[in-house]
Amino acid sequence: MEKWFKGNIHCHTTNSDGSATPKDLVGYYKKAGYDFVGITDHNHITYQEETGFSAQEILVVPSSEYTRNAKLPGAKVPTQTHVNGIGLSQNFKFKKKTMTSVEESLQFAVNQVNAQDGFSVLNHPNWMWSYGMEEILAIKNVDAFEIFNGSWDANNEGTPNRPSMEQIWDELLSQGKRIWAVAADDCHFLHDPADPSVPVNTHPPSSGWIHVEGESLTKESIVQALKEGRFYASTGIELHSINLSPDSIGLTIKPASKIEYFTTYIGENGKTLAVEEGLNSSYDIKGNEGYIRMRVNCSGLERAWTQPLFLD
Repeated sequence: MEKWFKGNIHCHTTNSDGSATPKDLVGYYKKAGYDFVGITDHNHITYQEETGFSAQEILVVPSSEYTRNAKLPGAKVPTQTHVNGIGLSQNFKFKKKTMTSVEESLQFAVNQVNAQDGFSVLNHPNWMWSYGMEEILAIKNVDAFEIFNGSWDANNEGTPNRPSMEQIWDELLSQGKRIWAVAADDCHFLHDPADPSVPVNTHPPSSGWIHVEGESLTKESIVQALKEGRFYASTGIELHSINLSPDSIGLTIKPASKIEYFTTYIGENGKTLAVEEGLNSSYDIKGNEGYIRMRVNCSGLERAWTQPLFLD
């Protein structure tokens, strides 16, 4: 029987630019009710043994964040490219030559993740306005991108003149790009964000995560489920189930306090197909939607996103 496992696949320790040791960081996630974590220190794999916790207590999936600058012709400042590799057996390797395009650098990282049967994620594209839909569209065989990154300057929502991450997702899907979406906190600091002595760019934990539907809590099971899109992304909303049949798609939400919920069913080109209120909702498939994905909003700020159902 499949189970839901809560996890975070983007965070940092003192092995790169985080403030917490591997033991303290994993201890936080264990106490917060997470089942697994992928510690993505920059160009470094942090392993289970370094945390002081067994895999039975909380699973640490060996992971790393590929971090490299791409020096674009004519550009005064290099563009940073970050790709998470989840479920790696060895760390990223680097070419000696300078990367001269964002696409070249991203593809170089994705290829290494795929060679290890890992799960590849393009991180925070809107951070520093690093790259957008066209660059993502050019990357072959990438698994996912971050629809939500908890960094204060991730620019997830875009502007009137720049697309949000969700708008970029619908553009990609509508052009035939099959790509999943994850949420992550990108935690760098465990300090209380309300502490006035802590800088504003603290990247606090637990602002975004994923729930994975897997057979067991192992590296192999989690990575396989991620690659197959058997998960949803969230900034605070939990689902009881995602319900699929040949004729309909829907979900059931776990209630919290007196929060009210509504689910938006979204199809090709970001078209709103239906909006349903309540903890239980469903949508009858017509067959001409291209794809169907669900976004859950609530009377608070939290959201959740399911992966698209492709109808071709």
